[in-house]
Amino acid sequence: MLNNIKSKIKAFVFDFDGTIKSSKEPECLPLELIKKIIINNKSVGIVTASGVSALSGLAEQIIKLCIENDFTVPVYLGIANGMALYKLSNKGKEELYNYSISFDDTKKIIEVWKKVFNNIGLKDIDLMENGINTFKEFLVKDWGKYIPSEFLSLSKEYGGKCFVEKLKSTLVMPKNDVVLQDKFIALIQEELDNCFGKEKFIIDMGDDVFAHVTKRPNMAPKLFALKRIIKELDLKNDQIVTFGDMPFGNDRGLLIDSGLPYTFTNKSVGEKESNTPPFVLPGSELSPVANVYKAVDSLLN
Repeated sequence: MLNNIKSKIKAFVFDFDGTIKSSKEPECLPLELIKKIIINNKSVGIVTASGVSALSGLAEQIIKLCIENDFTVPVYLGIANGMALYKLSNKGKEELYNYSISFDDTKKIIEVWKKVFNNIGLKDIDLMENGINTFKEFLVKDWGKYIPSEFLSLSKEYGGKCFVEKLKSTLVMPKNDVVLQDKFIALIQEELDNCFGKEKFIIDMGDDVFAHVTKRPNMAPKLFALKRIIKELDLKNDQIVTFGDMPFGNDRGLLIDSGLPYTFTNKSVGEKESNTPPFVLPGSELSPVANVYKAVDSLLN
């Protein structure tokens, strides 16, 4: 299939963590991948669950890459599952839209989480330890202009169990052997709907460690970002290829709801028709990120 579609493809849109970046596969370098795609006269979009950490890190790295190589083709970066979208180039960063959450609504989201947390009878020890450790590191980091002080203060109240910023609230997931993670997500969504009304906010799993609460602009957040990227590039659906590692989590908008003919995942999707997207890249269970890179290579060469 990759060989058959390579002549059509004009743009690549990726999830980030688990798709083109993983600490388990340090040899896979996202900036080198982006550079390779642009050199081949294709466009790149990234839609990640990360929030301001992507702005303070990845965005600046991409801008530097564009400056150093004098790239005139912009790279699109959606953060917080696509609830803010930026055009990055050798001229810097341009914000295309931003669906931030008020501090009052953020406090209500945390109250919803606390209610479910207490109703299930969860304890701190029941949560994914690496998630808590990550957020404890976040709490002592200087976020400067990126996160207002009242949001940081709210996060600090919970000692690493959650982390809030203007675009999203991120919750550390319970261990799956304590309470089924799908059940936890469903209970949070039910309470969000009760609190705010249906489909105003959505919770999506980024992986088995973190879940993210964002606004829901009439569709899956990542799909919203993808549609804007396609519009910006003025491309047809069969000229876009997307990759993600959470087809039934926060990448659903990129891989399934988009209705695009060419979407690929490096994660097993269980029982489904093998001739319908998202298509599972072969060998992904052994080296999931590297297999995305191999797929990109085959589309470029």
